[in-house]
Amino acid sequence: MIWRLKRMCRLEILQRIDLNESLRADKRNAYLPFVF
Repeated sequence: MIWRLKRMCRLEILQRIDLNESLRADKRNAYLPFVF
């Protein structure tokens, strides 16, 4: 049972990191027109 919880937590953390990375990429793309 505990290993299942750990795995779920790990997956959730990985998904959150993935979401943060995609959001960061969106921000970078949004700022690109202003940089150039």
